[in-house]
Amino acid sequence: MTSSPRSSWLLLAVVFLMASGCARTSPGTAEASSCAQDETPLSRAPFSTAEVEEAMARGAGQLPELMGGLSSVLEKIQVPPGVSTGGERVRVLVEFVVDEAGCPRQLRVLESPDDALSEAVLQAVGQSRFKPGAVDGVLVPIRMELPTSFRTER
Repeated sequence: MTSSPRSSWLLLAVVFLMASGCARTSPGTAEASSCAQDETPLSRAPFSTAEVEEAMARGAGQLPELMGGLSSVLEKIQVPPGVSTGGERVRVLVEFVVDEAGCPRQLRVLESPDDALSEAVLQAVGQSRFKPGAVDGVLVPIRMELPTSFRTER
């Protein structure tokens, strides 16, 4: 459990990447300074996690790997003061594309009980970096999801 020093929030370490245990090594790395949040089109349509897992089954795919681990995302989430879940666990689900440079792009919230929580998670994920994923030895953009659970103290 990680608590936010700026609020009475407890951030449960129930953050995980879909199929994150599948990625072991990747053919490239991303530099933190190389990711600009711009609207430049991707070089190709993103692969889905399922497509990469299919390539992995034949030994030809690798999912993106979160640099710094999941704790690196947890440390970046600044839960807004005054937001309360009344002690109940809530979930924010974010979808994004990890591009060939390992940068998260096209971020969007799929599920959230609160706009302020959504913004906090989007900002943290947007600042994160990944080792890019690959299919058949080629770095490719890959669509992923990140579910994050929160619970406030009563």
